[in-house]
Amino acid sequence: MTASPMLLTPATLLTEGFASWEKAATPGIVVVAMGGHDGAALATDTLRRAVDWLRSPARLSVAVIDGRCADAELALALACDCAVATPTSYVDFSTPTSTIPLGGEIEVLVARVGASRALGVLAQGQVAAVDAHGMGLIDTLEPVEIAMARITELVDRHGTQWWAEIKGLVQTASAATMDRERGRRLVDEAAARIASEAAEYEEF
Repeated sequence: MTASPMLLTPATLLTEGFASWEKAATPGIVVVAMGGHDGAALATDTLRRAVDWLRSPARLSVAVIDGRCADAELALALACDCAVATPTSYVDFSTPTSTIPLGGEIEVLVARVGASRALGVLAQGQVAAVDAHGMGLIDTLEPVEIAMARITELVDRHGTQWWAEIKGLVQTASAATMDRERGRRLVDEAAARIASEAAEYEEF
């Protein structure tokens, strides 16, 4: 039985709210078409619920980027399991109204490209699809039809239940890694503060 990808656009979140996505709750493949929609106007709660919905192990989510991807669209794209883009597309972190920090997607960015590169990406602002692909922000630059056929074949081969269990395991492992990294960072920061305070004390 062939899986039928479900096509969604961020525009429906603006016009109909999250209820329009909740109706499409069937497990399987979800394709979110990005590129030029006004995502900045999305309510924080709506964006958060959409991000959680895309991350759920109940479905495999694919972001299809054609053009500029910014603001809420970028938060949604980072929440997807896979990102496909046309070569002329780009992701844009530079807009003042960016919902990326608000949506908590900084951690996703850091997990994909590393802390130092993430800082460079945020400072640079606009990143071409080719460069984003090299960093790991975009998974493939192949034509959307080819990418979707390959993903659909993989889902059909293993079944949605298998993918749900694997996605859940990967998310658990990723969360554990982030927790360890946060713990090490807090220890390092505390050690630096203690050393600084000790140096200041010795001066007196």
